Amino acid sequence: MKDSSRKNSKSQILSILIGSVLGVVAVLALILFVFYNDRSQKAVQAERENYTSEIAIQLTRNIDNIQNSYANEIREGSSALSSMTPTNIGQVKEAFPDRENAKHYLITAKGEFVDTSGQKHSLGDNYFVKNVAYSSTEQVILSHTTLDLTESYLFFGKKIDTLTIDSVDYSGLVIGVSSEQFRKNMTISLFDGVGSGYLITEDGAIFLQPDNETLVSGGYNFFSALTEGGISEGEISQIQSEMKAGESRALVTIKGIRWMIDIKKTQFEDDYIVVAVPLTLTAAQTYWAMALTLVFAFTFIIALSGVMLTITIAALRRKREEDKKAAAVEAQTSFLAKMSHDIRTPLNAVNGMLQLASDPRHSRAEVDGFVLKAQESANYLLELINGMLDLQKINSGKMNVAHEPFSMADLLQVLTSMYKPVIEGKGLNFVLDDAIVFDSDYYGDATKIKEILMNLLSNAMKFTPKGGNVTLAVHKTSLNPSHDEIVLQVRDTGVGMSPEFMARLFQPFEQEKSSASSLYVGTGLGLSIVKSLSELMGGSVQVESALGEGSSFAIHLPLERTGSITKKQAKDAPLVPFNHQRVLLAEDNAINQQIVILLLKERLSLDVDAVDNGQEAVDAFTKSKPGYYSVILLDLRMPVLDGLGAAKAIRSSLHPDAKSIPIIALSANAYAEDVEQSLQAGMNAHLAKPIDLTELSLKLHEYIPSSGGKKA
Repeated sequence: MKDSSRKNSKSQILSILIGSVLGVVAVLALILFVFYNDRSQKAVQAERENYTSEIAIQLTRNIDNIQNSYANEIREGSSALSSMTPTNIGQVKEAFPDRENAKHYLITAKGEFVDTSGQKHSLGDNYFVKNVAYSSTEQVILSHTTLDLTESYLFFGKKIDTLTIDSVDYSGLVIGVSSEQFRKNMTISLFDGVGSGYLITEDGAIFLQPDNETLVSGGYNFFSALTEGGISEGEISQIQSEMKAGESRALVTIKGIRWMIDIKKTQFEDDYIVVAVPLTLTAAQTYWAMALTLVFAFTFIIALSGVMLTITIAALRRKREEDKKAAAVEAQTSFLAKMSHDIRTPLNAVNGMLQLASDPRHSRAEVDGFVLKAQESANYLLELINGMLDLQKINSGKMNVAHEPFSMADLLQVLTSMYKPVIEGKGLNFVLDDAIVFDSDYYGDATKIKEILMNLLSNAMKFTPKGGNVTLAVHKTSLNPSHDEIVLQVRDTGVGMSPEFMARLFQPFEQEKSSASSLYVGTGLGLSIVKSLSELMGGSVQVESALGEGSSFAIHLPLERTGSITKKQAKDAPLVPFNHQRVLLAEDNAINQQIVILLLKERLSLDVDAVDNGQEAVDAFTKSKPGYYSVILLDLRMPVLDGLGAAKAIRSSLHPDAKSIPIIALSANAYAEDVEQSLQAGMNAHLAKPIDLTELSLKLHEYIPSSGGKKA
């Protein structure tokens, strides 16, 4: 018994000893595995950081050399041009022959951009010519933009002493280099070509990027791509701060992938080279780490199985993300293709009608018809652009909803007065079913509700044949003492919709492809906007339709009652002329400037002083006598000084009229936040472009008396 007991005791001790040794070995093996794994990762990361930095240096050197070459060429060319004093444009063309990837251009004193044959061209960058004109004679101006809305170029421009050739004054020489010439030098040969090189501005706008890159994925701003990838604002601010100092290096995680990003400044102001390499690439040190991993693979089979399971799950997730990305790219491509087609169609119509109108062989009546058709196409184009801007604003979460009192009865009356004559003029019957009586106004966004109903009424009118009915009905249900549910319904007896189309009814650019609807043309954006705006206001849309029987759209909106009714004020008024009071207009676009001048002078009997930028407006006002100007009209987007800056400068000036002079913004930016910015800058009002003359007249009459006043 004792021997047996001793054997059992020894066996237990041996088992405990073996278990302890195995446990120690397992712990030591685990520690060694973690140590070497961490060491190998650091080695791989260090190696790739060195590679990335070397590539950034090489790319920066390549781009600097190319830019230096063309910058020196433009400097030498401008000197040669000034010294040769050519008498005709042909001599310039002989002295500066075009090459395969580089072409020469001249800038006239009037701001026209012409080639060495005298042919005029247009640039996508509207400010390049002005930037060259305002630069010093030694400065070379760089711009990446399109030529005649087609090919992409990097333009190197330099101001020259005014030179007269063939009776034309020239003030600048430009070399245009094909973007492809630079793009070739942005390709990274290492890492199997999956690294990417970019040329960006200080604010992240991308000048150039390789064709097959994965970080930005077709975007236009490098920092926006980082933000979308999950990088925090603090990390981006750190990168931007280091950039301004000349160089930045960062290790970031974007959509689950670690990227090494190296940024270096080039010789040009606001010009940076970016090299981005994903750290999932294979490097030489990785094989050594794999060898160490195999040594411990048998010991940690369970852990390895877990790792493999994790890798499999990660691969499946990555595949799912790639599928989603591919679907998003396909959807974006389809959207852009449809958008391009729908924009080009009215543009072609406008261009064609204006060409016909300019032919002197046509009679006045024919010309008026051509102009009318051009206006209709332009209005259609404006509707399309406004629709796309609204969708973009909604989808980006930047569309604000007003919470202001309005009269539902007045809103319906306005819509009736707008659409009843138009609908009946097309041979349709219009019915307003508003039997209910509103005992209170509501808080909400009347403009968006009106936009919803205008889209629905326009569709009903468009898709209903002659003799049919279009009905606008309204119903009210009390939700609680302070809120009602308003149901706005638009019904028609038109062509109706198929079940297949109704499944994708609210997608942008979708239209029914059937013989019944092929005669009706629309933007395909109206119903997308209707649904988005309804949901933005906390409401919903219900649709009923059948082919050949018509459609019904019901908008359900919960609205808060104000508890009172405001009397309607008349807004329609004829144009009342002024007495030649003087207006200061700041507008950098020559065509827009001419239009506003003619409207103010010919239709409203106002005198106008026009300037091209905000700084000139500030100078003109501060140098004027008290009471000389009755009102100031400012465009918001202008070179040198924008409209907001000009308004602030005027209000803070020492001029006696600085605090009292009415200032009105004229801008294509017409969202609520844009209006708020104008008011905060010191302006009295904000009017949207295209300019509505009646609206402008009424607004001016709020600040200028129709008779009397100051006159120049």
